[in-house]
Amino acid sequence: MFENNFKSKLQLLKNGGSVKVKPHRLAKNISISLANTCAVDALVHAYSTAYCDSPTFRLFMDMCDSPLLKLAIHITKHGVQALAYKMRADMLRAAFADEGTDIGMGILRIDCAQTPSDLARKLGIPNSLTDVTRCSSEYCPSIEEVRQVTVLTASPDVILRGGVKCLQAAVEGNSAQNFSNCQRPFLDSGHLESVPKTDHFVDNFPPSPATSLQDKVLGGDDPASVEVPVSCHLQDLPLHLNLQGNSFNLRGVVAFDPPILR
Repeated sequence: MFENNFKSKLQLLKNGGSVKVKPHRLAKNISISLANTCAVDALVHAYSTAYCDSPTFRLFMDMCDSPLLKLAIHITKHGVQALAYKMRADMLRAAFADEGTDIGMGILRIDCAQTPSDLARKLGIPNSLTDVTRCSSEYCPSIEEVRQVTVLTASPDVILRGGVKCLQAAVEGNSAQNFSNCQRPFLDSGHLESVPKTDHFVDNFPPSPATSLQDKVLGGDDPASVEVPVSCHLQDLPLHLNLQGNSFNLRGVVAFDPPILR
């Protein structure tokens, strides 16, 4: 049984670069200062909202041994206080172990600027898992995949071609289930598989122009000659979607563009 009205103490984390967030002490005479935590904070807040809204996802998060998901659960249940910032600092220190810069006075500064999807993989957030079943006929190659936790993802190719106005079509295309004309029953294979990358719990939406530009600049292209593939304004985002008979409302939008590396 789940409560219909989940009560939370959810608050927003302050960016690590804020003067109100003090460096976290790791050991005697050693502290860590975080910069550009926008992406990780966006992930934490998104998962916290999912924890409030979805009993199924809540159960999934409770069973996961992920530091980021544990932080999301913590600020949902207890709000944001010193322990939440300590959890964030410890998590990012482990993820960026070799990327800190000594800025003196015993302070190690870590720049956490990355796209949310890259950061999610860096922090080891689990993929969505699917139950795979096979046809009972030894001559039929058909398999059927059913996601344990339902997630909505948009096909980046559709967004790149048609823009945000094609969001519903992009989501519906990625939500299609496998089917077969074979009338035999499907048998449980007892096997779990990770879904493809496009169905990861975290994806850049729209596909980040800054990421594409960054890759091309690193490859030697002139930034001025690179065409930005996607532009998206808040007024272009639909507030409501009706997918497979269910109505969904937009809860929030997070934008993050990483710096261009040279």
